[in-house]
Amino acid sequence: DFSMDFAVKFYKHAQFFDDPNDPDDTCIIKAFEQSTNQSDIYIASIKEACGGKFKKDEISSFEIGNGWILAAFQNDNFSGKCEVFDSNVPELRVKYIGRCEPTLKVGPFEGLWKPCIDSIAVFKGKIQ
Repeated sequence: DFSMDFAVKFYKHAQFFDDPNDPDDTCIIKAFEQSTNQSDIYIASIKEACGGKFKKDEISSFEIGNGWILAAFQNDNFSGKCEVFDSNVPELRVKYIGRCEPTLKVGPFEGLWKPCIDSIAVFKGKIQ
């Protein structure tokens, strides 16, 4: 079965936090409504998919609707690091694609990491 409510819901904050004072801190992808063809796959840059509300590298967590898969890419042209998900991710910085470049360097050590998703593909399925 597939969730018809949403395919993917992105958050600018970790742990699916939805700031009531910031109407632009979430982005819901309803793949069928946004698909430009009948292939049941939706591909776009994050900026395009979220109507400009999200910029490159602003996703910190996301929920995936039942029966959907998200392929997340580092760059806006579907290149660079890639990771595929079929379940919720409350903290993107612990994932492969969530560790693209450090935001804090202390001497030779790297501290906090910056999540990096700039383009996506959303489609039906389940990872086996």
